[in-house]
Amino acid sequence: MNISEREIERYMNLIHKKSLQLARWRCHLQFNRRCLSLDFIPPSLRIKDPVRNPFSEKVIHNTHRQLLRSRFRGCMSNIRFISKSLKGLLTLTAQCVAPQILTSLIVRITDEIRTQNSLLNKKHDKKFYFWSKKYGFPYQATAEDHRRVLNLSSTELSEAEISLLSKGLNYRNEAKPDVPRIISGVEASIKDLSHQAKNDIRSRISSVLMNPTTQNPQARMERTIMKRLKDRSDIIICNSDKGSQTVVMDISTYRSKMMDVLTDESTFIPIDEDAKLRTYQDFRKALLEQKRLSQINSEEFKLFTSRLTTDAYIYGLPKIHKPNVPLRPIVACHRSPSAPLARYLSNFSPRY
Repeated sequence: MNISEREIERYMNLIHKKSLQLARWRCHLQFNRRCLSLDFIPPSLRIKDPVRNPFSEKVIHNTHRQLLRSRFRGCMSNIRFISKSLKGLLTLTAQCVAPQILTSLIVRITDEIRTQNSLLNKKHDKKFYFWSKKYGFPYQATAEDHRRVLNLSSTELSEAEISLLSKGLNYRNEAKPDVPRIISGVEASIKDLSHQAKNDIRSRISSVLMNPTTQNPQARMERTIMKRLKDRSDIIICNSDKGSQTVVMDISTYRSKMMDVLTDESTFIPIDEDAKLRTYQDFRKALLEQKRLSQINSEEFKLFTSRLTTDAYIYGLPKIHKPNVPLRPIVACHRSPSAPLARYLSNFSPRY
């Protein structure tokens, strides 16, 4: 192929330029993927909320997520386009220059890419560290967080999800402000002021309470992650049988293991649908008989009679310390018809 040296030099410069561009776009892709995993919107993509109410807050958050996904897809598109053109340039140049020259070019480009990626990663880490201090979102899940969460499912959890699940299933997110309590306290404090001063304070308090930006951003982000985990129907989150680990399992695996437990006829037997009604009726008849015999009074009868009864249900706790992670069955009877009586009698049981 008759190509001048000037054209060959231009092709090699293009290879050098596009290789560095490809490395930069891949760093940007990793940065955007990290933002998505942490459920954090960079300040450059944030839109000012013109309405400022709880309904518009949800719309703005969804818009932010769509903008971040759009930037992510844009990075992927640029990477595919540059990769395709770079592959063609390498094929064309390999036919015109000696292999030693092309190898030395690739080695030099690799060194420059390594230096460039190091600088970009430091820049991105500095950004995340600054944003974590300013906006209060989980910067990165620690090694202790990863030890407290055992992911047995087929899906990968994000850093923010691991950081939240490591706090345990009893963790309570920061509650929203108690507006009635705040208003009642303010009204009690301003009762001796003038009418104009009262209206001024009321308008200021209402603007602060209605402004969603006054809420803790970390608590707001945690509520978003909680809702996302709760809405997922392919996984189940539970505590381990021993220890304080949080276990994430596929719902199909959990159900198959629970069916293995329930099919053990030496432990569980099936009952018909009318068993709950018969149990409640028999228990109520026994209480009425004790009341008729003056063994219990009317107050005790009302105390022992529960109208909000449900069937006893079973769930499993994974035994992560055993092979194949079997489930330990737990039968919950705290809403059964005899639960109030059992709680009452437990106060008189001997304690050793």
